[in-house]
Amino acid sequence: MGRQINFYMSEAVEKEFFELLSCKGYKILYEDYLQDEIQELTTYNELNTKKWLIIIYKNSYGTLVYTNPNKSEIDRMYSPVIEWIRTRLDKDDKVVREGRIWISSWIEFEDSVIEEQFKKDYNFLMRWIKKKVPKQEYMKKGHTLTRYMNEELKIYEDQGYKFTI
Repeated sequence: MGRQINFYMSEAVEKEFFELLSCKGYKILYEDYLQDEIQELTTYNELNTKKWLIIIYKNSYGTLVYTNPNKSEIDRMYSPVIEWIRTRLDKDDKVVREGRIWISSWIEFEDSVIEEQFKKDYNFLMRWIKKKVPKQEYMKKGHTLTRYMNEELKIYEDQGYKFTI
């Protein structure tokens, strides 16, 4: 359980989001399973198609909880982190996969001031995404639905791509 916003974010807006996170003092972390370590990403160019699950964190939020003794995987259910799954474009399968930011409701904070700041920061990022990735209507099986999606991604819909979670 937790709170999340799902979206289809263009690469240009994603780069702006990364820069915003960097400017606001967030650590942008990636769990590298091949190297069995957590890497901190400092530039947008360090992201690539294989790095689609990102952890957003500030030291002031509290201690990270790990799923293993060598501390190579963060337990996102119990750690004070914001999970960022990037929008992914799969040209081979003609699929655009939904991105999201998510926070768990199972996090135990050291005090209520830290918890309130964490939620305030999440809400700020969520509002930023809603501003930069507008809500748009689309048709699916005869029903009008809405989703957060950048205009730049609509060309893929015209090319027959499926938009999925």
